[in-house]
Amino acid sequence: MPPSPAPEYRHLILDDPANRNPVTPQLVDDLSRALDEGVDAVVISAAPGNVFSAGGDLRLGPAGLRAMSDDLYKLYEAISISTTVVVIAADGLAVGAGAQLVLAADVRFVGKQFRFRCSDLTTGLAAGMWALPAEVGRGRALDLLLSGRTLEADDAKTWGLIDRLVPNPLEEALRFASEVARSPAELRGRIKRGVASSSLSPKAIHAEAAAFQPPSPHGDHQGA
Repeated sequence: MPPSPAPEYRHLILDDPANRNPVTPQLVDDLSRALDEGVDAVVISAAPGNVFSAGGDLRLGPAGLRAMSDDLYKLYEAISISTTVVVIAADGLAVGAGAQLVLAADVRFVGKQFRFRCSDLTTGLAAGMWALPAEVGRGRALDLLLSGRTLEADDAKTWGLIDRLVPNPLEEALRFASEVARSPAELRGRIKRGVASSSLSPKAIHAEAAAFQPPSPHGDHQGA
């Protein structure tokens, strides 16, 4: 009987702090490839600083952002049922597509500087409606989306938005990924599909994807 393949996890890094670590087509491609190849676990982190990701890369322009947004929403749905465990390590502001990556991840490790904003009433940004109610409850989801306020790390932990508030999110996330990668892929997939069936609506993902509007290049955030 051939030996089982060695566990594998990958580490993807949002590494463009000068532009607030935007989500790019390259990141989307890298994460999609990991899911397609059945990698056991993926850790997503960002360059050190006060921003995890301020959203989609505005340099793509409206058409490019629209195309990447379509791919991202497909990716969020794929993550929920994949055998690959996606882990976030964040210690800064997550906005727009950055906030959506946090929501789409299976497990979230964050530091004390983590902040989360999913809407901006001045620009029309509204992200994460497909996931927030299951994560924090209907009332709190509406609170965040309608007020446009930023949720700090302690409140995010209290509300159940993040799983572990730790001094070194990346170190803990990498350790977790290396451990979970040893578990059977069939078991991981069965667990994730079971959880998704009771907490995630593909219809809600599709509806939000259809309503996406590329952000203005003159706004103070990056969207998608």
